[in-house]
Amino acid sequence: MLEGVVPPATSDPMITKDSIYDNYHEMIDAQLTTEIFGFFAPSRPDVALKMAKMPIQTTARENAQWISEFYVIMYSLASYVDQTLSKKEQTQWMATEARKRLPEDSYAAKMYDFVKGRYDANVPWEQARDAVYTRYQVNQEDG
Repeated sequence: MLEGVVPPATSDPMITKDSIYDNYHEMIDAQLTTEIFGFFAPSRPDVALKMAKMPIQTTARENAQWISEFYVIMYSLASYVDQTLSKKEQTQWMATEARKRLPEDSYAAKMYDFVKGRYDANVPWEQARDAVYTRYQVNQEDG
């Protein structure tokens, strides 16, 4: 933005205005501020995503964008989930629905599937956390 680039181009990894390149486009900062749009569109993830698009793309693209959209969807679905389900089942349903937004071959989808697999296998959370660290920080797996 300091160079005159305006959203949503501010997160475009391919922008070439005076050799500007956004090498931060895959940071998760958008997720921390945009999930609120899910609250603004209860039970309407499609509307929530439309509202959140510009704020998300101000700082995020690709995996960071998809992860932000994942949380926007979960927040939107929180008012729509079947209240007769247990809290665990409600959360699982919302996550499964939001997972559909993640492209199958993306780092975000692979990470979700990895963590969900640990959860389904009843791996203690501390071990799952350590496995995420090893897989993604140490070994740099899944892209």
